[in-house]
Amino acid sequence: MLFPTPSFLISGSSAKFILKSPVGGACLLPAQIGQQILPDSWQPEQVMSGSYRLPAWHKLNNGNGSKGDIEKTGGYRRQIILVVIMVGKTADNPFDRLTAGTFAHGEELKRRKRWKIEERERREQKKKRKKKKKKKKKKKKKKKKKKKKKKKKKKGEEEEEETKIMLLISTEFWAFIYTYILRSLQFNLMLSGLLKPTALVMDSNLNLRQRIPTDIRMISLAIVPPTYPLWV
Repeated sequence: MLFPTPSFLISGSSAKFILKSPVGGACLLPAQIGQQILPDSWQPEQVMSGSYRLPAWHKLNNGNGSKGDIEKTGGYRRQIILVVIMVGKTADNPFDRLTAGTFAHGEELKRRKRWKIEERERREQKKKRKKKKKKKKKKKKKKKKKKKKKKKKKKGEEEEEETKIMLLISTEFWAFIYTYILRSLQFNLMLSGLLKPTALVMDSNLNLRQRIPTDIRMISLAIVPPTYPLWV
């Protein structure tokens, strides 16, 4: 079967696969396991809401080679592409649980560096403000002659607080167990074909380029690490 360009070569975590986009449709094809499409440093980065953020290379010609060769020859052009695998109802509207994110390189790296510097400056300013406030409070306390008597807590109030904490711990624990059970059920449903997953190819601004009905067996073989569910 012939597939015209463009085609997207994407590196998965447990196996490598190729997503090709022919005219009038698209399909997900598993590549040869162990095929080195991208260097080891370019691993998929897991983001929120059951999506995987992967680096993608836009193939301009049939040239093959390492990262250095790609940069020298210009055989491949790097693009910020977001490939998202959504399951069930969330596949209809990717903005329900998906947060905007792009793979960090080029301009994105520069932006992150700027953001880190700005964040550091903000923290320093906050610390300075806090110190000033503390000094003012100390001065006010010295002026006051009368000391406020500390109110002693009753035994009943202490018991209530303890029970609340215990309830919080128990609810968190059971929530974890329920989510684990639901995830395993969801995975079984997907394997049986009752839930249909969808692969969404999006650009860095989360503009939907393609919505591709996919086979969960291919996705589970290609993307999901053995201990990590797809929708964590």
